[in-house]
This record gives sequence, structure tokens and C-alpha cells, in this order.
Amino acid sequence: MPLPSPVVPDRAALLAAADAAVGSGTFAKLSHATVAKAAGVTVDEVREAFPARRDLVEAICVERHHRWFADLRAAVRAVDEPRDRVLEVFTYLESDETGCCPCADTVGTGQHVVEALAVGHLVEVEQFIAELCEEAGLPRVVGDTVVLLVEGAAMTSKVRDRPHPVRAARTAAAMLIAVYEPTVAS
Repeated sequence: MPLPSPVVPDRAALLAAADAAVGSGTFAKLSHATVAKAAGVTVDEVREAFPARRDLVEAICVERHHRWFADLRAAVRAVDEPRDRVLEVFTYLESDETGCCPCADTVGTGQHVVEALAVGHLVEVEQFIAELCEEAGLPRVVGDTVVLLVEGAAMTSKVRDRPHPVRAARTAAAMLIAVYEPTVAS
């Protein structure tokens, strides 16, 4: 009987291996065995860190959410003009391969925890856009409309696998923003 490994696998390393195993595909084939193989550890070691498959999926989605939002915030904050920051959300989405919701592939699979995370992700996107619009001195209705443009364009772009819907939505948002004079000093 082999002795247990003296090195306990790092949860972050297992999560990275799980995320890499999923790649840009779906979560359908994710299992403890695929993560164990990718990480070079035993299935039992993976199960110790992530007892159920849903724990793996949830952890990947949470990590992707944090990474996606950090990248979005960095891209937006790199822009000086507050109104252009709103439009930068579209520019970011156009270059991002995951779309607006990094784990959208798992929604509708019956994994209620992941569906709740997706809803939470979208709420955070809505709040972020509302903040950007407020900083740009735009009325709340503009923020609400930009949210709809972002979410619709991201989903349509992902379904059709082309960036045109995001570009069209960015143009629509720019026209809408141009209608309003700033109401708050930026």
C-alpha cells in the first residue's frame, strides 16, 4: 500500500488545474479524476479539497468572477474621461472571450449554486455600470439602459460567436451618452 503523499496539494493549485481542465469549454466533463490527472495528484486528494463536483464548479466560477472583475476594473480605470469609462466596458467585452458572465456555460445545468453566482455576477455588473454612469454625471436611466445594452450584447455576441453585437451596443451607448450633459462635476 503506497504511503500518502507528504505534500498536501494546495487548494489554489488544484483550482488552477480544474480551471485549466475546463479551459474555454463547458463544465460537462469536469470531474475529480480530470482534476487529479491535470494536477498530478490522487482523486482522494482532490476530494479532500473539493468534496463534491459542484464544489469544484462553484470554486472555478467564483475565481473566474473575481479575475474577470479585476481585469474589467483595471481596463476601465485606465481611461481618464468618466464618460469614456462607461464605453470602455464595451471595449473590454469585445476583447474578452468569456462574455459578460464567465460561467454562463453552467447556467441552466441544474446547478443552483452556480446559477445564484451568475445572478450575483450580473448584479455586480449592474452596480458597477451604475457607478460609472454616476461618476460621468449621467442620469440613472442611462445606467439602466447601458446595463441592458451590455447584457444583451454580451449574450448575443457569445451565442453568435462574433463581436459585432458588442460594437453595435457600444455605438448605441455612445449616442445615448451624447444626449446628456454632465449633471455632476467629474
